[in-house]
Amino acid sequence: MPDFPPAASSVRVFQGRLLNSDVEFQHPQALETLCLAHLRGAISLRAINDNPIMIADGFCFLVDRDLFEALGGLDERFPWTRAITKLQAELLRSGYIVQAVREYKKILVHYGGKSCTDWNSVHKKVDLAEVSGWFESLPSVTVVPELRPP
Repeated sequence: MPDFPPAASSVRVFQGRLLNSDVEFQHPQALETLCLAHLRGAISLRAINDNPIMIADGFCFLVDRDLFEALGGLDERFPWTRAITKLQAELLRSGYIVQAVREYKKILVHYGGKSCTDWNSVHKKVDLAEVSGWFESLPSVTVVPELRPP
């Protein structure tokens, strides 16, 4: 397995939530809106078609703390992007819902690539067949069209 920077090295804590260091909320009630839409499991502010699977992006990922801890947190053998993806598979396998919001730019800007300087080379070191295997026989990530702050 390649040597990756720790998954948690590119995150910051905002009001008790883990966020990438390169995001900015565009609406004062953005986090409240995300929390209200959250179902038991996890919700993210971006859906990604990572052929052949649909995943939730990890740059703004809200997960129930007790589930996060029960599942062992992030797998530090992987970079942030794939550690979050693996956590999603573990949540789905345990019967929980993972939601991903398709249109998120009204409430949050992700500057992309600022929290990991060499994202493409790090991300590509993880075998996509292995990642796809994590989701084998699991329900899909639930795509939410958009969230609107009150």
